[in-house]
Amino acid sequence: MAGYLQTGATQTCTEGAYPQWIDYQLRSTCPGILCLIFSNETGRIRSNNGLGYSRVANVTYTENCVSSGNRQYQQIVWPTGRGVQFGPVVDTNEPIVNCDLNA
Repeated sequence: MAGYLQTGATQTCTEGAYPQWIDYQLRSTCPGILCLIFSNETGRIRSNNGLGYSRVANVTYTENCVSSGNRQYQQIVWPTGRGVQFGPVVDTNEPIVNCDLNA
């Protein structure tokens, strides 16, 4: 299998260059009624190594697909601005893609 899955998140600080970053996690499950429990695909990834003073913080995750089996993926982010962490924020768009990271 030569495919890969790339995901991520971005946040923008509008009040100047305060320390900000994003903690990010990707979870998956198989689609369908009988398989709705999500399991972690990544550990939490932090953008900017926690030292961001930019107005924009980005975090990306890229992983090779082990198989082309259908998986449903969910993104979870913990945005942090001015040293205060919020969340978790769970993306309600949970696409089904032909990429199983842990077949």
